Amino acid sequence: MQTIMSLFIYFFCIISTVIFVGIASKAKCKKASFLFLSFAILLPSIMAGLRQNVGTDYNQYLQIYSTVAGGGNFLAFRLNEIEAGFMLLNKICIFFGGGYHSVLFAAQFITQMFIIAFLWKERKNINPVWGIFIYMMNYYQRSLNIVRQSIAISICIFAFTYLADEKASHKYVKYIILILAAASFHTSALICLGVLAVQQIYKKRGLRVLHYVSFVFILVLIFCRKQVGVIVGILLNSPNYYASYFIRDAATDSSLITYIVKIFLLIYPSIIVYKKY
Repeated sequence: MQTIMSLFIYFFCIISTVIFVGIASKAKCKKASFLFLSFAILLPSIMAGLRQNVGTDYNQYLQIYSTVAGGGNFLAFRLNEIEAGFMLLNKICIFFGGGYHSVLFAAQFITQMFIIAFLWKERKNINPVWGIFIYMMNYYQRSLNIVRQSIAISICIFAFTYLADEKASHKYVKYIILILAAASFHTSALICLGVLAVQQIYKKRGLRVLHYVSFVFILVLIFCRKQVGVIVGILLNSPNYYASYFIRDAATDSSLITYIVKIFLLIYPSIIVYKKY
């Protein structure tokens, strides 16, 4: 019964959010669009804020909050690994008298806001209704587990809109600022700074051979994530932590067909828009 109730709640949240974005996209008035987009941000955020013992790192983040608030005893070495942006988020919530659930709400609010801002800004190229449906079905529940990384990912995705906009003023400055902001929640966002160099290479048609080589190289990395995980473990000297993310995600019971299906969502966009490359 509890499982059925949970499914119903998630289903209600997902469908309602999609409907709100749909109404916003059809609205003729900017105020109405803003209102329904706000609902699409608030509903999933409230649900995330009200959750209890949901998410693999739920208790860890509770310990972080308790430590920042002065009432906990969290292991210092792990606390030092938490990025400054997330620590600041905890301090702001505590300053305004919010409890631990206010941190969960604020974290999801930031994530949801940047995802919807991205879809809305790119609505001429991406159907925002389908976009939010795909996000809610595939990544909303993940965001309840990888809280800090979800915030970083959403900010990075929005930052990409500046690189895609040839008419944007100071777009590189804005992009770098957003990536650094994302990195303050999860350091892995810094890899997106490399996209600046990659963009310059792909802009030059004279480097077409390099385009193909890099494309094949990326596919090799995708197919060989287990080996990448081993290398990461050696370089960071932590085979049981960061490297495990690659190794666990690569598990497909040794079936190449299963593996291709698993990573299909990473490959098919490249096939569809290949001519635009």
